[in-house]
Amino acid sequence: MNFDESDEEDCLSSEWVTSTVEFVKFNPDWDKTVGFRVVDTDSAEALFNLVDASGENARDGGRSGLLIYNDGTVCDDYFDQNAADAICSLLGYQANGSSYESGSRYPLQKEYSIALDDVSCRNNTWSSCTYSSLHNCGHNEDVFLTCISDGQSEEEHSGRNSSLFELVDSNGQQTREDGLHLILHHGGTICNDRFDNNTAAAICREMNFTGSREWSSGSIWDIQSSYNITLDEVACPTEEWDSCSFMTSHDCSHSEDVFLSCESGDGSDEATDLYNVTIQFEIIDMDSNLSGATSGLLLASITMPSGEVVNGTVCDDSFNQNSIAAVCRQLGFEDEDIFATLNPQGLPSTSELGYDIVLDDFACNLNDTDDITSGCTYSLEHNCDHSEDIFIRCGPDADLISNITDLFKLTQRDPRGLHVVEKIEPEMETYGGVCDDGFTDVTAGILCSHFGWETGRKGPSQLLRNGTNFISTRLNCDARTRQCRDRAYLNNNNSNSSVLLCAPHELASVYCFNDTMDYEVDMLRATVNPAKQFSMTIMMSYYKEGELFYLHNDVDRSAVAVRQCGDTLARVTVSGTTGQYTIAGRLLARIICIEQCVDITVHGRIVYRHCF
Repeated sequence: MNFDESDEEDCLSSEWVTSTVEFVKFNPDWDKTVGFRVVDTDSAEALFNLVDASGENARDGGRSGLLIYNDGTVCDDYFDQNAADAICSLLGYQANGSSYESGSRYPLQKEYSIALDDVSCRNNTWSSCTYSSLHNCGHNEDVFLTCISDGQSEEEHSGRNSSLFELVDSNGQQTREDGLHLILHHGGTICNDRFDNNTAAAICREMNFTGSREWSSGSIWDIQSSYNITLDEVACPTEEWDSCSFMTSHDCSHSEDVFLSCESGDGSDEATDLYNVTIQFEIIDMDSNLSGATSGLLLASITMPSGEVVNGTVCDDSFNQNSIAAVCRQLGFEDEDIFATLNPQGLPSTSELGYDIVLDDFACNLNDTDDITSGCTYSLEHNCDHSEDIFIRCGPDADLISNITDLFKLTQRDPRGLHVVEKIEPEMETYGGVCDDGFTDVTAGILCSHFGWETGRKGPSQLLRNGTNFISTRLNCDARTRQCRDRAYLNNNNSNSSVLLCAPHELASVYCFNDTMDYEVDMLRATVNPAKQFSMTIMMSYYKEGELFYLHNDVDRSAVAVRQCGDTLARVTVSGTTGQYTIAGRLLARIICIEQCVDITVHGRIVYRHCF
């Protein structure tokens, strides 16, 4: 006897008025229909259930879990939105707006058989559904279902399946407190491969937070080893979970587990400005270690909204020809025929230079822009090593300056030993200013030594006077060879790059001296909370040749850093003025560094140690 879906009417027309037809579905490889059966709808409802990671009934405390039918899982073949809504309706939830995913997330999945396959529904009622009790599936295709309770609007639910994710503390207890916590997806950890700021924000928003505050990864808590790793390669082009892709298989260890801190406020505080950063590129010559080169190792200097500046290399992930053009144009180069990445083979290793990797996934859509905020995307987190550092060529190499004292002069500006840096105008007897773009403490010290002092450091930016103009920019000197390079500053620039345009108050200056500069630090206040967030307020000054000076706020504040167990702490902010600075950040976990002492450094030199 052959049946089709029209026979449903015959069943429902007599004593089966509260029942439904459940078909065993055609398999494309079969040559006939196997059959069908008629069951009571109430009985069908009793056969479905949602369970959590421990196998307990998830419907007692929530609306999401592993979908179970007759003590077996449900395969995702043909499973669609109608099927999800129909089963949620059968379970007593709303008949629309549900969501589903599939994958191998709970260890207990393998303890179940697979009971249903090829579930397909014409609408959101179970009476319209067909299925097969035979399957060709694995547990990586098991369905996880999320339903909407009565009284919860679809708008509230859409894109906010908070039950997919949860933050847990070191004891595995769910938490929404401030601070970094382990993020779980369906009861398992998330690997950091391809994880970036967009992904962090998307997951936080999925849990009904306003956004992400920060994220990190590592093997920090003992409890991590008790979880499976359920997500890998999570990549989100936007801050919405619907835009994200991921894998449920992985090649990770728990040392790559993601820890996440979400923003629970109204989204108006400074944490939401995390992505509002300024990125300035620089190229250094690997032979002379001079910055300002036209080809060599690409470095990025990133200024955070807090004022913190981090410097380091750029990973080659997603770096494309448009990225090269954007970088070179920002540096003022225009000849596209020269733009290229270089093969690092035969060049010195960058791992010995001491740089961190600070930029990853730098990809640009346009090749005619020097504004990376409009045409480029990037991540401030990375999964790279220094073998992936980018070497780039933007223009022809500049010549070394062999006669520093003939071409440059230092003109004193104040009694503390501050001098402005000027260069002779070619074929003229007048001098012009040197713009301080790319000007460093190393360059300042080399210049001072050429003019008879033992050493020196960079001073605060000064104002051009007496109608002089800039004629030089990106002056850089190498501490080892004492050789220098610069680039001619053209008033018309022949470039659309605003980066090369120096304002009149950007004249380079130096402090030159013969004695070693001694810093004096007074600790005014120091606190640390249980989340290891610390704050220190210090008064810092320096002695130069026996005379006491306060630090210049616009220069030395950015040179202050904090180290713990030999590592420079990330995301440390320094604020304040005229030598009184407040330094804030987070200590390393004790599992990483048991010593709860920090070293305050200025220009890389330790000037004070404090133990909390």
